[in-house]
Amino acid sequence: MKIQLKNQMSKKLLTIKSDTTLAEAHRLMSNEWIRHLPVVSDDELCVIGIISDRDLLSAKADHEPVKSVMSTNVRSCEITTPLKTIVQSMIDHKISSYLITHDGAVQGIITSEDMLVLLNQLLKNEAESEFNVKKWLSNPLAQNAMNMLSQAGI
Repeated sequence: MKIQLKNQMSKKLLTIKSDTTLAEAHRLMSNEWIRHLPVVSDDELCVIGIISDRDLLSAKADHEPVKSVMSTNVRSCEITTPLKTIVQSMIDHKISSYLITHDGAVQGIITSEDMLVLLNQLLKNEAESEFNVKKWLSNPLAQNAMNMLSQAGI
């Protein structure tokens, strides 16, 4: 099973403008249960920054615009980028989100939380797989069948 970026990213991408207040950004993040908001230009044609819940913590006042604390070094990658490449970059550079693009257009966002959800799914699948094998191996019929196969030299 190949894990693809397009199946792990969040496609519902909410954005804000640079003059949006920090209070409004915080309200939007809280209401939507998200931790990152891309900041778009006034004409909404390009992403000029990103604000995270951690950026909000460094703010002096809620009435300030998000441009006062947003990060302008927005990381992005093409939708065909291998997931392991993005994960390694997140670890190496301590980055918690990447915008996902296709032919230059933003398609979604992938975050460290998305990676934890994926890890949780993989661990559950692994645990279920191990459990099924153990259950099957402890079945008396399966044990008899394995003995017969072993005695037959198979």
